[in-house]
Amino acid sequence: MRANEEAVRPRDTLNAYLDRIADTMFDCVDAGTSAAGILPGGLDVPRRARALAGKLARRLTGAPGDSTDEAGARLRRSPLGIHGMGVDDSRPDASHGLGKPVRPWPSTRKNAAGHRVVTAPTNGAAGVIPAVLGYLVTHCPETGSAPGVAAGPATEDGARAPLCPHPHDSPASAPASEAGAEPGDEAPASSVEECAARRRALVHEFLLAATAIGALIKTNASIAGAEVGCQGEVGSASAMAAAGLAQALGGTPQQVENAAEIAMEHSLGLTCDPVAGLVQVPCIERNAIAAVKAINAARMALWGDGRHMVSLDVVIETMRQTGNDMLSKYKETSEGRPGRQRRGVLTGSGGPGPPSRAEPPPCPEPRAAPDHPPRPEPP
Repeated sequence: MRANEEAVRPRDTLNAYLDRIADTMFDCVDAGTSAAGILPGGLDVPRRARALAGKLARRLTGAPGDSTDEAGARLRRSPLGIHGMGVDDSRPDASHGLGKPVRPWPSTRKNAAGHRVVTAPTNGAAGVIPAVLGYLVTHCPETGSAPGVAAGPATEDGARAPLCPHPHDSPASAPASEAGAEPGDEAPASSVEECAARRRALVHEFLLAATAIGALIKTNASIAGAEVGCQGEVGSASAMAAAGLAQALGGTPQQVENAAEIAMEHSLGLTCDPVAGLVQVPCIERNAIAAVKAINAARMALWGDGRHMVSLDVVIETMRQTGNDMLSKYKETSEGRPGRQRRGVLTGSGGPGPPSRAEPPPCPEPRAAPDHPPRPEPP
């Protein structure tokens, strides 16, 4: 993908554009976790990212006395910001995995509020790739961060687990005991620069691999919910994110393809039925689910050797055929059952209940037997 792009533009121009995409994604997450209140549109959907970030910060930093706003502010002032979820690396028992489902909410809520997002591949699925990209730069040792969860299954044959540190990792990402430094010592400036350069290169690899998968899906099927349902939007975003993460973590082309196939295959048949036509319910939570799915798909692919039963091409074609067979009311028309539910049922605001099922027409009254003259008795 990089070779194709550099055939028509200089490398510096390409890298600058990739930086702009990544920075816009991260800025969107930061802005989303700073806002509170209700999303516009009339559904009264509350903004939850800021409160969730505050709760996570209190849990990870061990400061239960902080208010949500104070914890969230301290989280954003941390060296890694919201993308690092305020990780305290001195606590080996910290559950860093809790940061994964939080990131899609800020991006999708910024889209729902009409702010700028990166169309990746659509605005309705704009929270998936930023979430997985944030997971890459803050939870994976390849980017110089210390993961807070197990690196992967033990391997008897000496193969490297997918999330174990690479030999080329900088001392900044190595344990203090191995690097010969005391806990709390700052890494040399050269190490920090090397780590930042490697992180930037891996982010570029992530975005280019995701772009390749998105182009395949758009060319051979569709990324529009109005054509194939939500499988074309959130499903495609999950496949793109899974491929990008597998590529950045050192996967082979076969493993990268497998990661995208896993994420896309388990999104087949996903309908697009937004409530009231707004990209809020169920779109925001669906982005979070798709982000976690992408991370798991990449891990599963990296723990294998790339061989699998169904190819990505077959899954993309299946998605296209599924979209063609899908009823139009499940393609971004809000005419399906969830999209037609009344607001009170969904928000618990005490509104009227769902429309009752139509009563069958009453059975016709039995007709009286007609009066006939008595039959003559047989002789």
